[in-house]
Amino acid sequence: MKHGPAWVIFQEHYPKSGRSLLTLLSARKSRDDVVRFMEQVYVDRFCSIESRLAYKKSRKSYALDPLVDPYSQIIHLGDGPILVGIPARQVALKDGVLAVSYKIAVDRSDPLNPLWESRLILVGVDS
Repeated sequence: MKHGPAWVIFQEHYPKSGRSLLTLLSARKSRDDVVRFMEQVYVDRFCSIESRLAYKKSRKSYALDPLVDPYSQIIHLGDGPILVGIPARQVALKDGVLAVSYKIAVDRSDPLNPLWESRLILVGVDS
């Protein structure tokens, strides 16, 4: 069943392969809102209490620099584990697997007219 556009936030399991869904956010959320959400999740799940306190005190001075693709707006955060945020054009759920369709710029030689390609990834969903 198709469910429309959304921000899909998942965790990449590195070095082993696989992805696990963390959450879906409204497609109307801004990229900056999604970055702040991902930072909070990362700090809460993977950082020490000292790091959590430092983040709470000053988010801007805490060293979590997300990588954001300027064309597709895909967000990568962390260095192990890695959180990924994708602005999906369409999400569909079938048999416990979330199919996420999105687009990326594959040729950026002309910044005003990049060549886009549609992609599809599958993300496992825990019941």
